[in-house]
Amino acid sequence: MAVEIERQLYARAEVNWPVTMTTAQGHVEGEARNISPGGVYIHCKSPPAENEVFRVKITPPDRLPLEASVEVVWIDMQTASDETTVPNGMGVRFVEISEEDRQYLLDLVFDLKELDD
Repeated sequence: MAVEIERQLYARAEVNWPVTMTTAQGHVEGEARNISPGGVYIHCKSPPAENEVFRVKITPPDRLPLEASVEVVWIDMQTASDETTVPNGMGVRFVEISEEDRQYLLDLVFDLKELDD
């Protein structure tokens, strides 16, 4: 329920930005697929465990990378061709992000929403 409420608080922008995660298992590469000032969906094959907190570096094409601490809220699982279930990515929420980076995300989402209207 908390995830649904958070999704309603912020509009989201569809993106394809490289992400580097620094987790307890080391560095993991992924791709941000949608992002908001509250969190991001990261496509990756080896997501950390639910509730794990770690650092991310998200690289938009038009500015310096955003760096933040995030917490895994949910894991996106999909069924493979052999009927096994494999991770496809995860939804994370920002637990620490600079005001400048949060404002950038607010502006980005607002600008994209304006283009859609």
